[in-house]
Amino acid sequence: MANETEAIPEPRDLAEAREIIATLHKSQQALAQRLVYVEREKLLLQHELDLWLRRIFGRRSEKLTADERQLLLEIVEAHGIPGQGAVEADSGERLPRESRDRQRPRPHGR
Repeated sequence: MANETEAIPEPRDLAEAREIIATLHKSQQALAQRLVYVEREKLLLQHELDLWLRRIFGRRSEKLTADERQLLLEIVEAHGIPGQGAVEADSGERLPRESRDRQRPRPHGR
């Protein structure tokens, strides 16, 4: 494999140019295979880390990623929050409380 800082030699003829191209092609293929291996290893390690974090902290500690939060924000801005009307600015005026019929606690028999 040629190092990126090494200069590629100037070919003197067509045969030497083809040899250099073949060498560079093999190097590129080897690097591509290495990249695939490293990406797979990264995915496996990330999965293993996720499993350990879930085991240690449980599902409650799962949070939205920055991308998921951004997507949710875009959906809310575009469509609003389901089940809620438009939000109006607070004028500071208090609305009267609705009277609620509260049931008295029943004795428990002790």
